[in-house]
Amino acid sequence: MAVPCLVTVLASCGGANSKPRDAGAADAGNPRSSDASGDTPTTSGCVPVADHAISDPAGVTGHSALAWTGDGYGVVWADARQGVSQIYFARLDATGTKIGADRAVTSMSTDAALPVIAWNGTAFGLAFATEVSPAPTPTEAYFEILAADGTPQGSVVDVGASNGIPSMVWADQTFALAYHSARGAAMAEIFLSRFDESAKRLGTEVQLTNLGFGAFNPAIAWTGNRYGISFQDSRQGETEVFLALVDANGAKIGQEMQLSTSSGVRVPSYIAASSTGFAVTYQVDNPTLVRLDEAGNRTATDVVINDAPAPVLWTGTQYALVTDGTAGGQIFLSTIDASGTAPSTPALVSDSNADPFPDEVGFVWTGRGYGVAWPDDRTGVTATHFAVVCP
Repeated sequence: MAVPCLVTVLASCGGANSKPRDAGAADAGNPRSSDASGDTPTTSGCVPVADHAISDPAGVTGHSALAWTGDGYGVVWADARQGVSQIYFARLDATGTKIGADRAVTSMSTDAALPVIAWNGTAFGLAFATEVSPAPTPTEAYFEILAADGTPQGSVVDVGASNGIPSMVWADQTFALAYHSARGAAMAEIFLSRFDESAKRLGTEVQLTNLGFGAFNPAIAWTGNRYGISFQDSRQGETEVFLALVDANGAKIGQEMQLSTSSGVRVPSYIAASSTGFAVTYQVDNPTLVRLDEAGNRTATDVVINDAPAPVLWTGTQYALVTDGTAGGQIFLSTIDASGTAPSTPALVSDSNADPFPDEVGFVWTGRGYGVAWPDDRTGVTATHFAVVCP
């Protein structure tokens, strides 16, 4: 198992105001998911890119997400440089060099934040949530299409009431969006909406849970055959992690399955998919990696990982995960095979002076290396940072 390497240097920073996830309110993962990939890891053509700030220094940045396009990256983050938080976009080439200036891609009347992004081969799908105050006005989830250069295409679609960051994946010619929503006086439940590449809704919104005890923080992944959605749920009297399965047409498969058994899960889960199943990370007494087949059955012994929360993805031969280290708060990356018994020794992704936010990390596999983006508060003023790690 290869241990990733990265050369790090000191980097400059920009501005701040990131909001970590509240398990009962707003968030859902940078994108906390990964679709299936047939790419085989190789060091050929991978050039490490040192931790550096990519947002304009005037910005006040928050939650970050990124997507790989085949020749570069699309990065989005929340940014309050104009006073009201909006979603900003930057295009990076494969070396992490910004192409053009930051671009505001929303113009909401209230704070827009908590973005996720996915690439479909020609354009980006962007989902985000508004943060409305005062309560009890519900937050809303939105979806729109961005051109390759970040130019918004057409109208922003109101997905519906949402209390957290959506999690999104491009799969089977569809953008699939999972989110939790507490409507009226009801407890939060898990919902799924699907859109085509013109932002037209496919079918109707699907409610995946309906027990009334609170289900929140979903993460979605695609095997090439079905979706897996991991989420937190309080039906047992304490918070546990569950898995729901959905077919390619958006129909739920069977009943959701409980993955954790504990006195309560402390952080949201993340999910990745291979062509044969899923991996889910969460934290109970110890941060844990669970590997499952497409039916949700465990295929290997659960593994204690280095830290949580832990965004996870599948490279084609192994899982990779990034964590916000407990000793100093830097970003680390480790890998584990589909049946491995322990992750590799964590490799430092960020500069040693980094101060990232733990649940706001963007993470992608390019076929050659790993792109990582995060909001960093190392100078007391948060900026969006980026690095590339090679296997």
